[in-house]
Amino acid sequence: MLHSFSKRAKTYAEFSSVQGRIVRHLLAPLSPGFYARVLDLGCGSGNVLKALPALGLKVGAFVGLDISSQMLALHPTTSPNAQSVRLECGDFESTELMPSDLAIGASSLQWAQDLAKLCQQLARCCRRVALALHTSASLHELHAFLNTRSPLRGAKEVQDILKQSFKGFKQTMWVETFKQEFNDRESFLQQLKGSGLLGGGALPFGKAKALKHHAPYSTLSYEALFFIGELV
Repeated sequence: MLHSFSKRAKTYAEFSSVQGRIVRHLLAPLSPGFYARVLDLGCGSGNVLKALPALGLKVGAFVGLDISSQMLALHPTTSPNAQSVRLECGDFESTELMPSDLAIGASSLQWAQDLAKLCQQLARCCRRVALALHTSASLHELHAFLNTRSPLRGAKEVQDILKQSFKGFKQTMWVETFKQEFNDRESFLQQLKGSGLLGGGALPFGKAKALKHHAPYSTLSYEALFFIGELV
């Protein structure tokens, strides 16, 4: 998956409007506020850090972790709302996570191989968590057209994992659907390339051709499960 994300880095940054909306919806319940240490898991090109001023969120130390050095090269290294910004290149499933006041995972943790293990680690080292995970209902129209299965977990499976992993936390959970409209096939295909939600593998030739030339392109939909947890 690393090669896939690195290859898409610039495209991802250019076509991340849905990501930006998800970040704002995820962090709005936490604002305004100050958090001494924030860990952004799968920080990408910086949607979370960029959103802080508009949301009224202030941070002492901001640490962004991403597996792709190309993504991190596009990430801001300063913010008027963060006293310090440090970027680390690594896999959030194999990196020892430092204690944090707030851990954020905005459209990243759906790629965890062992989501339960990662969430249990977050529960041990973080006082608060704010997570948004895409579910298998994302791009459902496209999967139906291609007759393919989503590589993502369903909302019910994700809910069960989060409930179990954050047992000692006050939990708030909800699901939202986001739609994106397109005027032409090219922008539609660029968005797909940027999102990565079809999965990291290549489609068979016939399905790739159908996607490029025949797939309905006017709308893409995304389903995200939001979770806010605070240790009690």
